[in-house]
Amino acid sequence: MTYAILILGDTMKKFLSILFLAAIIYFGYNYRQKILEYILKNYVNNNYIIVYEDNIYAKGNNTFYEETNDFYPESKEDIESIFYTALNGGWDKIIFFCTSDYPTCVSDVSAMASSSGEFSKVNNYVHPYNSYQKLYISCDSFGKVEIIINKLYSNKEINEVNDVVNYVSSEILNENMNTIDKIRNIHDYIINNTVYDEESARKLETNSEIDFISHKASGALINHLAICGGYSDAMAVFLNKLDIDNYKLASASHVWNYVKVNNNWYHLDVTWDDPVTSNKENILLHTFFLVTDSELKELDSLEHNY
Repeated sequence: MTYAILILGDTMKKFLSILFLAAIIYFGYNYRQKILEYILKNYVNNNYIIVYEDNIYAKGNNTFYEETNDFYPESKEDIESIFYTALNGGWDKIIFFCTSDYPTCVSDVSAMASSSGEFSKVNNYVHPYNSYQKLYISCDSFGKVEIIINKLYSNKEINEVNDVVNYVSSEILNENMNTIDKIRNIHDYIINNTVYDEESARKLETNSEIDFISHKASGALINHLAICGGYSDAMAVFLNKLDIDNYKLASASHVWNYVKVNNNWYHLDVTWDDPVTSNKENILLHTFFLVTDSELKELDSLEHNY
C-alpha cells in the first residue's frame, strides 16, 4: 500500500510538473508580445529615450497642447503631446515607442506627419524659430519611432532676424508705451517696410513644397518681401520678445496672429493690413488690427475660416 501511494505521488508530481510547464508554454506563447514589450520597456527602450533640455525659445503650455514625459503613446492625442514637447523645446529629434495596446500607432504617426496632418498644426503653437520645415520618420519592428526634425530657421537666419528685431525694438518701442501701442508700432513697422511677394505667392499655389525666404520672418525683416507666413512669423518674433502671449491661426490658404491683450484674445492680420494695389501704392491699414472673433467673421469668413 505504501509503495502504491509513493508511485501515485510521483505520478502526481510528474503530472503537475507537466501541467505547470504546459501552462508556462501556453502563457508564454499567447502573451509573448506583452512579455517582450515588458522586457523592452523596462530594460531596453528607456535607454533610447532622451529628454533634451529646452532651448531659450521654448514656450509654456497652451490651451491645446501640453508637454509630457510619457513616451509610450496610447492615442493620437498622446502622440501630439510627445511631438509638441519636442518641437516646443527646440529638440532636433524625438524617440518614442508604439506598443500593442495602440495597434494603429505607427500608421497614425505617418498620417499626422503628412503636409496637412496634425503635426503641421503644432508649428502654430511654438516659437517660429522652433517650427519645422521637414520631418524624417523611421520605425522598426519593435515599435521604436524616431523623428528627425529639420528646423525652418537656420542659426544664421535666427541671428540675422534677432539683430533686426533688437534694433527696431530700440527705435520704435519704449517703456512708456502700453501693450496696444507697442503692438501697433510693430504692426506699422512691418507693413511700412515689407511688400507682399506676389511672385512667391503664385509659385506656392502650384508647389506647396517650395522653399523660399518670403514665408519666414527673414523675408519680411531682411529681404522686405513676404507672404502671410513671413508677415505672421515676423510679428510673432516681436511678440515673443515682449513676452506677449500669442500663437498663429491658419485656414487652408492663409495664416495670421492671435494675440492676448488685457486677458482677452484678438486677431491680428498684418498681411491683410498691407494690401496689394494695382498702382503698387504702399498702403497701411488697421482693419485687421486686434479684432475680436465676431469682428473678424464680419470682415471675412472665407480666408479666415480657421
